[in-house]
Amino acid sequence: MRNITISRTKSFVGCMASTKIYVEDPAFGDTTINNTSCRKLGVLKNGEEKTFQIPEEACKIFVIQDKLSKGFCNEFYQLEAGNAPVFLKGQNRYNPAAGNCFRFDNNHNADATANRKKNNKIGLWVLIASAIIGFIIGYLLTSGILKGDPDPKTFSMDGFRITLTEEFKQTEQEGFTVCYESENMAVIILEETFADYPSFRDYTVQDYAETAIDIYDLNSDPVTDNGLCYYEYSAVSEGKTFCYLAFVYKSGDSFWLVQFATLESELAELRSTIMDYARSVEVTSELAI
Repeated sequence: MRNITISRTKSFVGCMASTKIYVEDPAFGDTTINNTSCRKLGVLKNGEEKTFQIPEEACKIFVIQDKLSKGFCNEFYQLEAGNAPVFLKGQNRYNPAAGNCFRFDNNHNADATANRKKNNKIGLWVLIASAIIGFIIGYLLTSGILKGDPDPKTFSMDGFRITLTEEFKQTEQEGFTVCYESENMAVIILEETFADYPSFRDYTVQDYAETAIDIYDLNSDPVTDNGLCYYEYSAVSEGKTFCYLAFVYKSGDSFWLVQFATLESELAELRSTIMDYARSVEVTSELAI
């Protein structure tokens, strides 16, 4: 056996939750993570460091938040065979699509990088599917109420303003800044500040769009149209195809990603309305492209 010491750097992200540490163990594993049989070593609180015993054979060290989200909120470090003590360090990093998961420092293994990319994609669908299900349920609950033509309604928060209609209701979805829902559309909004991501300060909206497309492995390209920068993609959930138009805005201190989601069968009819909504968006400083 050999010792492995894991240090969890103190961070505001995920500060209240403990991370669970597992080691690959084909013989005595009781939990499967990424199709790998694993055995629990222990837990790490925010800012904590612990030492565990692991086999001298080559193995993976996994970190998860909980068993419910382990399918997309996980990280692993590939260890080579040996008997020397091992020291690993990392912290929970802000990424709503991956559940603000723990990340090992200097973990550049190709398989680990591919795993992160896969987890981001799965996590994104989970978050968006939650928003879609929310507005569908809202529609089913209110579809029997007769309504006239809806009046415009402006929704605002610190640094952000958008004009939709009175049909929309503000909702909360974990991992996003705010959401608005109507019977046939969801507007999913995420703010990412330069304080959290300093490198974004020098990005253009097209740079940000290209980065998002790459991270989430989307089959799309940014489009610039009359001062707006956006990209489109689609996803299948429960046998239905949903389409998304994702618009990027830049203010003096953050990027805003505003995604309009609707059923594929309704996109053609709603496209011009979505463009009008997108043109109504205002952020705290002049948009930059």
